[in-house]
Amino acid sequence: MKTLKSISDYINLAVSKDQGRYNLTGAYREGEWLVSSDGHRLHYVSGLPVVEKGMFLDGRDAQFPDWHQVVPKTPGVKCSLVASVEALRRLEALCKLIDDKQKGVKFRIEKGAVIIEASGAGWQCSGSFGLEVEGVQDVAVRGLNLSYLIDALSPEVRRKVVAEIEFRDANQVIEIWRVIDNAQATALVMPMRLDKI
Repeated sequence: MKTLKSISDYINLAVSKDQGRYNLTGAYREGEWLVSSDGHRLHYVSGLPVVEKGMFLDGRDAQFPDWHQVVPKTPGVKCSLVASVEALRRLEALCKLIDDKQKGVKFRIEKGAVIIEASGAGWQCSGSFGLEVEGVQDVAVRGLNLSYLIDALSPEVRRKVVAEIEFRDANQVIEIWRVIDNAQATALVMPMRLDKI
């Protein structure tokens, strides 16, 4: 299981590995924000010392996309998601079983319980995998990359993570926010088409 040691560990989880997307292969610093994206998810941290202008941490000369455009503006359904270390281990084991590179699963909340559905060559499974939710009864099915959810919930130390999560109906984005090193850390997980899962 990944254990975060710092804010930069969290940011680096969403840095693009695709060298063809040069403007997404590093962390970007703007004002009080530190941001990274691989085009499918966006991690950002606020509350850092302010810098005058936007810049890549490695000093490169590239244009980082306007990340503010993908941050949802309308409120969604909010709740708390509790992930124990054991729950994250179960999710990682499930992620290894999924044979497509997108690691697609269906995620929903039904009657106050998290339900994750996954399938592979000749198998299907459905369950909570130890995730607990508080504050909401039902949320419609979302398609998402399971490894991105695991990354957003990675603990700083080997203990449970309590994250606030918001489901946006308009664009199906899942927003997960929590505190890391006394700073507000947010992950936006973009949806996957359900017919691909």
